[in-house]
Amino acid sequence: MTLCRLTPGDLPATIEHVAEQMWESRRAVGLDPAWADAGEFWRERFRELASVAVMALR
Repeated sequence: MTLCRLTPGDLPATIEHVAEQMWESRRAVGLDPAWADAGEFWRERFRELASVAVMALR
């Protein structure tokens, strides 16, 4: 099994990507706006969630 290692330089982009994907997964069940229109409050909350998820995978 090949393992993928996240380098510190990859973390910000990875966290942003995971946050966006988590947000977009919610859109399928509701009328939430696109990630770009989610507002800074929600974007920051989802980045926090994504950060925890990414750190758990390290």
